[in-house]
Amino acid sequence: NDAISNRGQGAGDFGRWGGAVTFDTTTNWNYDHQSGPAGNQSDLYSVALHELVHTLGFGIFSTNSVTEWQMQLTPNQQSFNGAASKALYGGVVPLNDESEHWQEGLQSTVFGGTEMQETLMDPTVTTGTTKDLTSLDAASLIDIGWQITEPTPLPGDYKGDNRVDLADYTVWRDNLGTADPIGSYSQWVTNFGATSGGSLSVPEPAAVFVLLAALVVPLRR
Repeated sequence: NDAISNRGQGAGDFGRWGGAVTFDTTTNWNYDHQSGPAGNQSDLYSVALHELVHTLGFGIFSTNSVTEWQMQLTPNQQSFNGAASKALYGGVVPLNDESEHWQEGLQSTVFGGTEMQETLMDPTVTTGTTKDLTSLDAASLIDIGWQITEPTPLPGDYKGDNRVDLADYTVWRDNLGTADPIGSYSQWVTNFGATSGGSLSVPEPAAVFVLLAALVVPLRR
């Protein structure tokens, strides 16, 4: 209904979101979200998360009205002018030529973590790699009207990517004997396999929160 499609906002503030996502069944997909793709595989988790952020309004244009995405663009439509994104990036954020993605190769930290990564919402996902939502991606969703809560810090997540896996053991081991060692081996063992994820919500209507909780949170590995 109109309340859900407009996220509870009134007339004059075009917050419409939604869409359909389809996947090519002939692609060599990695379906195991608990492990990274092989060098010749495309990561379904990364691609699905990218497309779901589009359905939430990232890069959406309308010929009938001005979307919240369009409202945040600079006059030449080559940069994103949202307040949260600018504060994080240090200025207007460059977009690709079609103004529907971040500029190719733009970097940010994993949302809720410390690991640097190519943004989820630049135009491409390299074969054999995994992408998570980054802080800049999250800031853009705040700028177009969503409320986002950061993941709770996860003991044993020494890499800063919101999951505890073998990569964190490597980081812990490499810091042994240094002047500033991180965490403990027991934290890593206790939380091995654990993940943390933030939440995405809006004030009204309540049905939107229920829908997005079901849609987005399970994708956080």
